[in-house]
Amino acid sequence: TIRYTIEDYKNFVRNYKNTNDKNEKNNFRRFIEDIKNNFRTEIGNNDPRKKKLSSMVFELHNKYQTERLIDVELSKKDKEKLKHEEKKLEETIKKIREELDGEAGNVIYNNAFEWRFEFPEALDDEGNFIGFDVVIGNPPYIGIEDIVWDLRRFYESIYKSAVGRFDLYSLFIEKANQIKLSKGAFTFIVPGKFLNNKQFATTRRIVCENGGVTVVKIDDKVFEDAQVDSVIVENYHAINAKYKTLKITMQELQPLSETDVLSILQDKEIIFRLEINAKFDNLISKIESNTMKVKEIAEVKDGIVAGGIKDLLFIDKKFDNDSHKLYFGKNLSRFHLGDTAVWVNYKPEEMMKKEIERQGDKRTGLWMRDKKIFERAKIIYRKVGKELIATYANNGIYYEQTIHSCHITDKKIKTKFVLGLFNSTLFKFYYRKTNSQGGDIFPQVRISSVENLPIKLADSKTQEKIEILVDNILSAKKKNPEADTSAIETEIDKLVYQLYGLTEEEIKIVEGK
Repeated sequence: TIRYTIEDYKNFVRNYKNTNDKNEKNNFRRFIEDIKNNFRTEIGNNDPRKKKLSSMVFELHNKYQTERLIDVELSKKDKEKLKHEEKKLEETIKKIREELDGEAGNVIYNNAFEWRFEFPEALDDEGNFIGFDVVIGNPPYIGIEDIVWDLRRFYESIYKSAVGRFDLYSLFIEKANQIKLSKGAFTFIVPGKFLNNKQFATTRRIVCENGGVTVVKIDDKVFEDAQVDSVIVENYHAINAKYKTLKITMQELQPLSETDVLSILQDKEIIFRLEINAKFDNLISKIESNTMKVKEIAEVKDGIVAGGIKDLLFIDKKFDNDSHKLYFGKNLSRFHLGDTAVWVNYKPEEMMKKEIERQGDKRTGLWMRDKKIFERAKIIYRKVGKELIATYANNGIYYEQTIHSCHITDKKIKTKFVLGLFNSTLFKFYYRKTNSQGGDIFPQVRISSVENLPIKLADSKTQEKIEILVDNILSAKKKNPEADTSAIETEIDKLVYQLYGLTEEEIKIVEGK
């Protein structure tokens, strides 16, 4: 077997990439594949587990399974000890064999991509991997429900980003950070929800802790066939790291804002904001001052996820006491919840069994939720939209995943007072300026966005005033969903402006005047 050096391999790959002659390309490809195969064989033969296995098999045969030349009479205790040692050795051998066989046939390792083979330019002269100058790409958008269990557990064991309901593209970002040079950069196009969704906080921290960050908002018309809002996220080496945001349209690349990365890292959830800029900084800070976040006074939950048994879970009539009317985002408008013709067969244990029977390892994420979140008073709001669209829900209102709920847990704060804030012009302004997700194709109100809304603690008198006005609107909308309640909503807006201490000039900014 001809042995090649790292430099030989680098030259073969370089020549393969540079030549336009088909015959030369084929020859170089053969050399490259020969080196790869020889290298893989050598790695396999040098696996320390294989060497350990060989040694143990020899020990088992020689010490316990071969007849002794000199027959020594052993005591009962010694025989038991010997038998125990033999059994333990057999179990260890079995475990190592299963491990090696499992890796050989495991889907995880099929078509594995090895940087050292495919990009020898990223190696030093000794063959050690040193990293890439730039990593760039459009990673797959695959949610946890579409990842098989074995792969999911594998990812969770090696990636910090593989927590909760993670998405595969967040692992690509983490991997890019690992394989780039310390002074390198990576750029990925990802869904807009990456910017502020709580489940990606770990990945955003990884991005921020390793240099400067640029986020580019993509205009809806740039990619005509796009099914989700997308943004470009770039990480690059920088001494005084900055967080910059820009907007790209068919005509131009427009700067939006710039701040220090350290200011982003101060927030526990590392929210990446797009629209906030110097013009609104002071006003946003004023709205947030001396407030509590929603998550400090309430529980925010999403609704029932049908998974792969929608036909069994969602039904068209009531069967028994476990059947409840099921509401969707389309049934919900500001201060009103319309009727629904759909029912939910709310039997969690039975439904879980049915999904396992039908889906097996390809379960698609059935999530029935705890019954108590439906059997209590709460605010409910649409998941889909550019702003909060909320109403009040009594006990017994069941809803699927296009509706989220906010249950107030602080007894000093009235639910309908918070509902008045949610539907106010001030909160509409604040939400839009702090939660842009990249585009308008499929905007969503994230749980983390609602959890971080600033609630000003009001005295009981102010809360009661807003609560009465909210009740008036709810009553009017119940009688007639099309009722004009704008005058009452204006009264709520005035109380909210007063509560947050806004000046006439600031109110004009909020109202776009």
